[in-house]
Amino acid sequence: MLSCGLENISLLEIFELLKNILLGITGIVGSIVAWRGLNTWKRQISGEHQHETAMKLLRSLIEVRSRIKDVRRSIDMTSEHYDAFKEIEGREPANSSELDQKDYLRIVRGKRLNDALDRLDVAKIDTEIVFDALVISEVEKISKFIAKLNKSIMVHNQAKMYPAYLSSDENKKAYEVLYSNGPDDVYGQEIELIIKNVRELLKEFIS
Repeated sequence: MLSCGLENISLLEIFELLKNILLGITGIVGSIVAWRGLNTWKRQISGEHQHETAMKLLRSLIEVRSRIKDVRRSIDMTSEHYDAFKEIEGREPANSSELDQKDYLRIVRGKRLNDALDRLDVAKIDTEIVFDALVISEVEKISKFIAKLNKSIMVHNQAKMYPAYLSSDENKKAYEVLYSNGPDDVYGQEIELIIKNVRELLKEFIS
């Protein structure tokens, strides 16, 4: 009975059957290739995103470090102080004594530092999504230094207003935070250590 059934199938029908089988196999193979390609693409996109996120965080950290150095740098250039006055007041100083009414240069440098910190906060959001909490906890350490820096500025400004405070231990510590930048600069070393640790945590994504 079976042989009779096969005899009744035309050659054209056999070719049609084989074609359908081949098309089915081709479709399956194509689906597998597409699935593998999609997974590869996803891995590439994920890797690129991790790299971009890591680099963005490091760039933001390095910018913050640079701005902190500016804030801590001695104010000894009259022209720079003059430009800071114009930036804050929107005009040129009437006389040199106006330059001493406020710490204009430190105000400008502080504003630039705050802008850099805002960019770091944005970078931290992406970092928290992509990487584990260890990276964020390391970056957060910089906030403690910023708080210390702000306090030192307040103490030092108070000491300048009230000369009796200039020789106080509190002002001496504030001065070290604000101006020390030599080999024994423990505060500058704190920032460098944070960046070093973050680099280490992200090394596989930035190489």
